[in-house]
Amino acid sequence: MNFKHFLPLALLMCGLSAEAQTSLDWHLSTFNPIDSLFGARITEAYPMLPKKSKPVTVAVISRGFDVEHEDLKDVLWTNTKEKPDNGKDDDKNGYIDDIHGWNFLGKADGTNITYTSEEASRQFDKVRTRFEQLNALGKKRTDAENKELMSYMKLARGSKVESLYMSMVFAKNIGVQMEELDRRLHKMFPKDSDFTFEQFQKLAPQGAEARDSINSMGFWVNAITWSFSANEKWSKRFAHRYDTYEKNKQAYEEAKAKAKDERAEIGDDLNNLDDNHYGNNQLLAGNPTVGTGLAGIIGARRGNGIGIDGVADNVRLMMVRAVPEGEAYDKDIANAIRYAVNNGAEIILLASAKPVCDNQHFLDLAIAEAEKKGVLIVHGAGDTGDNIDSDPTSPSPAAADGHRFANFINVAASDADGDPFRLADYGKKNVDVFAPGVNIYTCDTGDNYLRLSGSNAAAAVVAGVAALYKSRYPKLTAAQLRQFIIDGARQKPLTLVTQPSNAEMAANQKPVECGYADLCVSGGILDAVGTLKLIQKSAK
Repeated sequence: MNFKHFLPLALLMCGLSAEAQTSLDWHLSTFNPIDSLFGARITEAYPMLPKKSKPVTVAVISRGFDVEHEDLKDVLWTNTKEKPDNGKDDDKNGYIDDIHGWNFLGKADGTNITYTSEEASRQFDKVRTRFEQLNALGKKRTDAENKELMSYMKLARGSKVESLYMSMVFAKNIGVQMEELDRRLHKMFPKDSDFTFEQFQKLAPQGAEARDSINSMGFWVNAITWSFSANEKWSKRFAHRYDTYEKNKQAYEEAKAKAKDERAEIGDDLNNLDDNHYGNNQLLAGNPTVGTGLAGIIGARRGNGIGIDGVADNVRLMMVRAVPEGEAYDKDIANAIRYAVNNGAEIILLASAKPVCDNQHFLDLAIAEAEKKGVLIVHGAGDTGDNIDSDPTSPSPAAADGHRFANFINVAASDADGDPFRLADYGKKNVDVFAPGVNIYTCDTGDNYLRLSGSNAAAAVVAGVAALYKSRYPKLTAAQLRQFIIDGARQKPLTLVTQPSNAEMAANQKPVECGYADLCVSGGILDAVGTLKLIQKSAK
């Protein structure tokens, strides 16, 4: 990538050249060979727009917000039916003093929760007893039970804490099986006080025993590791049979102690979606940097000579905190969507993605409600470098019954060279479009500014474009906006790009070259001009 894409923030302290300003606002720029920036052509689209516009309310569901930021405070959604700071629910919507939005991760006393655990860990905790039953030594499992066990093992590997638990259980089983192997060695060689590697090999599992991975792993783990030091005696290995277990147990217990989950402190019923009048109005909570930055990308006041220009010029930003440090609860995300819809949001930026779903039914109900009321949901697809066609993330473009939501657009990030973000999630079926989302200069807390990267930043650019066009063409439906954005996408002139990859793939295989058509539904990058031409053609 060209150096000019990473201009130092010190440039903000002085007058900027046109080239420097273009670098800061690259996501707004046009596609051209002069500056080589693969922006979304937003600046180019503005002169093509009708002059008349109406305000559009965009809800940002994220981690927290600085509503006093100099470049945001004039573009906030305000609940005019609520009297500020009087401690009363003036509009009777169940939320006291929700002036600019709501915080579903707060408590009634005004304090806030910050940390939650990984969803995979929460889900594995629910099945831990069953897992241990199926994983017990000597357990003869049916094919169905083997499949069930594998699903639990996959779930556990999705959590750092539970993967340590798996390592601990595995090491303990090896130790227990070594005791069985020791008994068999003494039985097979009763006259020997110690045993060689060659004698140990005579215990190799045969028949049904060899097909049982749980019961034979003790032999094979020892056979493989012992083969590197075949002169070693069995007694030495046997004396240390539980060393690895004790080490793994300590690592697991330490990780478990650090894995905070404060969510229960709110005191609501997590299994009841309609128990939704919880939280508080404290928006500057948790980690507000990301939410503030996403809001800035969408709608920071344009042309005021302060900070940055947002994508859209006539928005009202509604702030909804529902994403913690950790992984969000589906109930909180669902209620955040419902709050936004019920309070007049026309577009929702949903900045939450995770690999394991807690309660898809809650999400499906909320997204379906938004679909029914014509609200577009713009979602950051995720940043793990995975193909989410084969490993879906949550929330998903489709409901549990297979219905695909017409109001849900899934967005991945591209960079200023027009390449996919190296950690972008992708999928020919489940990612709709790529959009500028790497090193996007935007608002930070305390009237500061920073760069954001990832799918949420890209989704914020798309949400801004959707709001820009909704403000000029208010009759556009959510389904139409989604489809015009997809159909208006533009391919990078160079056919091949590097497929994103997760850390494991990047370490173990060569980079894969592919086209954008292999990565998303649209086969390209957000193009505000291309989208606008389709909208204007349909409006004739």
